[in-house]
Amino acid sequence: MDANKTQERVGSIGGRCFFDSNNTTRISSQRPNPLASPDGNGMIPTRFPVNDLGDGMYKGPGVDIGPGSGLGFKGSRFGILKNQPPWMMGLGLEERLWSKQWKMKKIDWQACAGVTGLAMLKNGTKAQLAGNDGSRIQKETAFCLQRNKDKFDKMRAAEKQKFDDAETVLNTLDQIQKENSLGTLTLESLANYFSNLKCKVSHSYMIYHLSPVAYSLAFPLFIRTFQGWDPLQNPSYQLELVSMWRQVLESDHGYVYYAQLVSQAILPAVRASSISNWDAKDPEPMLKFLDCWKMLLPYSLLNTILDTIVMPKMSDVVDSWDPRSETYSIHDWVHQWLPWLGRKQKGLFRMIHIKLGEVLDAWHPSDASAYILLSPWKNVFDPEAWEQLMHRYIVPKLQVTLQELEINPANQKLYQFHWVMSWASAMPIHLMVNLMSGFFFTKWLQFLYNWLNKTPDFEEIRKWYKGWKDLLPQELVANESIRAQLSIGVDMIGKAVDGVKIDPPAHSLNYSLPGMRSLKPWLFEAPQTRRAPAQNYQAFEAGLYPCWSCY
Repeated sequence: MDANKTQERVGSIGGRCFFDSNNTTRISSQRPNPLASPDGNGMIPTRFPVNDLGDGMYKGPGVDIGPGSGLGFKGSRFGILKNQPPWMMGLGLEERLWSKQWKMKKIDWQACAGVTGLAMLKNGTKAQLAGNDGSRIQKETAFCLQRNKDKFDKMRAAEKQKFDDAETVLNTLDQIQKENSLGTLTLESLANYFSNLKCKVSHSYMIYHLSPVAYSLAFPLFIRTFQGWDPLQNPSYQLELVSMWRQVLESDHGYVYYAQLVSQAILPAVRASSISNWDAKDPEPMLKFLDCWKMLLPYSLLNTILDTIVMPKMSDVVDSWDPRSETYSIHDWVHQWLPWLGRKQKGLFRMIHIKLGEVLDAWHPSDASAYILLSPWKNVFDPEAWEQLMHRYIVPKLQVTLQELEINPANQKLYQFHWVMSWASAMPIHLMVNLMSGFFFTKWLQFLYNWLNKTPDFEEIRKWYKGWKDLLPQELVANESIRAQLSIGVDMIGKAVDGVKIDPPAHSLNYSLPGMRSLKPWLFEAPQTRRAPAQNYQAFEAGLYPCWSCY
């Protein structure tokens, strides 16, 4: 095909062509390309070998295809398509063929169309933004600007507030320094200055860490104020002032500074006064001081006073205490420290326990002072320590006393029995029950057995039984084992009234053991359901004889 025919063929698509000096046919579009080329002429030239063109096309040295040329595809070869839609012309092809040396035989037509569609959508979006949605964009822009303005206004106000707070702090410190240099600064005025700063510029108070500054200014004034103070003679001195400083220093991690301030100003005065003026046997001055200062003393300082001042003084007094010669009771002053010392007194209690044991070695049950000396410690000592003390020193001597006791209704002497019963409230109940069961009721039941085997006067026996029962303390009568022993006696009396043979006390004592309930269950029934052993037993309930009502 010659050049003229090629020119006509190309011209049929509405373009124009020309030949360059290299015998190359150039075809350009009559409309500008929306994607301008780097050279600004609206064309993106791409060179293809003419051998790649389809049949019937010009086969010269090469063809430069300009934008909008309308070149399409014919199978896998380039060709010219007529009636091509405008949105498919130029853009996709130009973007895919942007290379001077790129040779391509196959191109995805859908990809070219997609890129072309995106470009047109881009152009349409620009027009839409410039048209219908212009007012919305303006509103959004105005809103963002206003929001940024408000943000910057807040930042500027915060910075101004910081500047004002810093100026307030500096002015206050200048005033404090001025009064300090003149010698007119006091603890009250200094506390007021820093309290006002905490209220007005609390945030800056923490940022600038003013608690150490307050501590450094207050320390010499505290030393001067509490110099020569005797806390045991005047415990309420300057309590309100110290309370003010606690409020000043208790925040911003300032409680450490408050503890240091009180420790260096208060503790030396307490130590000096206790060494020179305080006797541990008179706890009232120190207790009064602690009561006044308990809300103001840091926990560490309170423990220091108790551990280094109170406990050593008490240990010295307890170590030198001799119960045989001292006229005062040691519990009168030691027990007053229980709310304060608590478990700290365990060492003291062990010392007291040892000294009480030394005294009880030579003790006789007729001496009531032992009960007065020991009974206050029942609820203070550990239960194990108290039981050990009773079992080792008291129970053996009470056993001897009960062994020496004689049962004689004609001439009964009860002073030994009273000696033993005086310990019922102080001694653990199981120790007292074992003592009574083993050393009193054996003798008591044996005497009753011998009496009932003679010609008894049942009215006299009833009074005798009731008299002994009334001598027992209430805590013993309420005990089941003691009630079982009394039931054995009542059972023996009931058999004697019925004329039934009475078992010896040795056998009857077995009824007090745990198996007694199964052997004699009727002994434990309620009074209204108990069965009288015989008709004569009704006379016992009428009070004519010792009877069940006595039990």
